[in-house]
Amino acid sequence: MTHGGSIDVPVHEYLVTWPAHKRLLDRFDAHVATIPVPAAAQGKAAALTSYVRFADRLDTARLQAARKGQAAYSKEVRSESGVENDPTITALAAAGFNDSCTAR
Repeated sequence: MTHGGSIDVPVHEYLVTWPAHKRLLDRFDAHVATIPVPAAAQGKAAALTSYVRFADRLDTARLQAARKGQAAYSKEVRSESGVENDPTITALAAAGFNDSCTAR
């Protein structure tokens, strides 16, 4: 289940689906890394690279919290409220990436 893109899912479901999701993310990121970036697009590539690092940190925090149980996971999800206003995400948008890129 995707819950409409929400990450606020039962912790058991998150832990069960995370390994497959992580494999997809890793494959996607590895594929993107093989694409040559023209000099004119270096700034956009840097914005995407920064976003990937940012998203990976969020994923790590979610996973650590999920391993502690539902209460810790729910607290982590709530702490991310407003994350769409983070400078890393706004820089991604300013570089011309669509909002859907944050679903990477």
